[in-house]
Amino acid sequence: MLLRLSQVPNLVVSSPRAAEAVLRAHDHVFASRPPSAVLHSGSSDVAMAPYGEYWRQARKFVTAHLLSAKKVQSPTAAMEHPDAEPLTHSCRGLVLLREHFAGAYYVGNPSTGQVASLPDGTTGGAAAAYPGADYPWFGLGYDALAGRHKVVRVFCRGGRPAGCEVYDVGVSSRGYWRPAASGAKPPPCLVDEFETEGVFAQGHVHWLAASRAPSDGERRPRMDSIISFSVGDETFTSVPLPPRARRRPVALQVLDDGRLSLVSYGRSASRRETWILHQDEGAGSGKPRRRRACETATISPSPGSLQIVTGRIALRLGDLFEESLASAGRPHEDIIFSSPSAQALSLALRRLPARTLGRIKCVCRSWRAVVESDRFAVSHNEHHRCAAAAAADTATTGRATFTCFPPQEFVPLDSCLASSPVTTPPLMDARVFISKPCHGLALASCGEWSALFNPLTRRHRRFSVRSIFDYKLSCTGHGNANGCIGLGYDQSREEHVLVALACTAARCSSDAGSMECRMWRLRRHDGPKERTAVPSPPIEVSFDAPPVYLDGRMYWMCRTPSRAILAFDIGAGTFDVVPAPPAMGAGVDGGDSTAVQVVELGGVLCVVQSCRRRETVTIWSAAKDGVWTRECVMQLEQWPEFSPKTAELVIPMAVEPKDGRILLNTGRALGYYDPTNKTLETVYSLQSKLLPSDKRFFAAALWEESLVRP
Repeated sequence: MLLRLSQVPNLVVSSPRAAEAVLRAHDHVFASRPPSAVLHSGSSDVAMAPYGEYWRQARKFVTAHLLSAKKVQSPTAAMEHPDAEPLTHSCRGLVLLREHFAGAYYVGNPSTGQVASLPDGTTGGAAAAYPGADYPWFGLGYDALAGRHKVVRVFCRGGRPAGCEVYDVGVSSRGYWRPAASGAKPPPCLVDEFETEGVFAQGHVHWLAASRAPSDGERRPRMDSIISFSVGDETFTSVPLPPRARRRPVALQVLDDGRLSLVSYGRSASRRETWILHQDEGAGSGKPRRRRACETATISPSPGSLQIVTGRIALRLGDLFEESLASAGRPHEDIIFSSPSAQALSLALRRLPARTLGRIKCVCRSWRAVVESDRFAVSHNEHHRCAAAAAADTATTGRATFTCFPPQEFVPLDSCLASSPVTTPPLMDARVFISKPCHGLALASCGEWSALFNPLTRRHRRFSVRSIFDYKLSCTGHGNANGCIGLGYDQSREEHVLVALACTAARCSSDAGSMECRMWRLRRHDGPKERTAVPSPPIEVSFDAPPVYLDGRMYWMCRTPSRAILAFDIGAGTFDVVPAPPAMGAGVDGGDSTAVQVVELGGVLCVVQSCRRRETVTIWSAAKDGVWTRECVMQLEQWPEFSPKTAELVIPMAVEPKDGRILLNTGRALGYYDPTNKTLETVYSLQSKLLPSDKRFFAAALWEESLVRP
């Protein structure tokens, strides 16, 4: 059947005999498609190319390199990093990615979807989110002589460059950073901490730099030079900016011919100046001498004409990119543990304490790469958790430390207990609630801010709890708030999670429908957007104390008259209501004189009831069959520092495994209560200290052997 659609004749093959002749006997005649120079660049791609030797070679190339099983599955790696945003423009097909919140860095190929993580990302990038802190510069370049990509990282300490490291991308990578081959250090200068990404052009990675710090009234330094890093020679050079450009906002951009240009913006948006950086090689002995000069050209775009936007383009995977099959390499941990020697080293080092590993990783870079990897941190944490559970004889005071908020300063409790202590704990004017260690990490909460930290390695991540609920909360925190947050662990997925409950209504009522719950998975590549909404809790909870984690579940004390306990299964994402101790009742003492909270003591869920009028603290423990047992009643009127009548909130922190003593924390005093002898021993107290009037509380935390990074 012959059909004519417009001016194009079309032959319709409708019989089996004719179809066999077209598709089998004479398939080579009908294999080609009509050429289209407009849509497919002269029919040079594999989809529209005419049948022949060129098409066969192109099909073989696509089948082997683009549509193989490994390449087809590789885009899933990019989908596992939803918050990773390109930090640099495409450089020979690769881009440098950054997760701003987690501080992690990756090298990715948008064409193939391949993403490879870089080592020490959290160490180098987490502090960059806070102005005034130490931060790194990053840049991605290509070494044409060696035929490989390189990532350069420059550390800043106190705003000044302190060192330079290079990471080789591809088959030559060792899985860790190395110093620059020439040993060169960057010149003393300042780089804007909000514009730390380098621009690659003419074989160099370039940054805008300033020679002096911002003066009073200036928010950012005034740029007056360009710092360049040679990707091939791995050396630094600099060139001053033209005098006219130093007084204006400037930006770096790469022209179509690959040259670097400097764009200076004037007061009028319709006028700007562009300088082109020339790089000429002159004759001379030894190394070629490079002479750099700047030429200027004034650009005045006419109305309606196309204008080149010189600002930084926020590329994302799937948007504009350079088609390439360049490999982003394997993740650095796969490279590190690919050798049997590294695997044997990991099995041997995981038996050592974390403080000892802090000194051992200084032996060499390969050992440091093993110790600082996430894979080793998980193995080390599990080994010591099993060892601690088998021993169960470590004193709690040896695992206690004082900290502040955010957790940047740590003072061991033992150093404050000496006969003549030389250190004192950091003091704050508000109570800070710190959870017990949960697989190596702890959570500190103060007001609307929370900090996830490792008490042993002293690393932390700070964030706003309001951001989890899209800033719907007018006030957040423990003690006088409409929301709370807790740290848990998903045992099925082996990752930490944050579970937050809040009342998002204008006024919190007794109706549980006004409460919302969000779960936030704390993988390294997750940011604030990776929060999961779960069903609303069936009853309203109390925000007077933080929740408790135990065996894959989170627990809150409820506000209902029956004093029930709300339980949340992290793995299943469901809520359950657990009856409270029947003998406790709605309020033994009536009114606000009774405070109830849930705690974990010795791996058992407990309910603590504080009575202000009677000055007692009662602890109930739950058995596996749901039966509650009253463990002890502490009469604390003899010790005013620990009495519920004077203390804001008495929190039992831990139980000594040897003698069963209970460590009590009031925020101003630490003490051991002996249920057998009914005595209390004060460990540390601020009552006899001379303190400023606005500093009233300390924050005590427990630590466990762990290298897990927050």
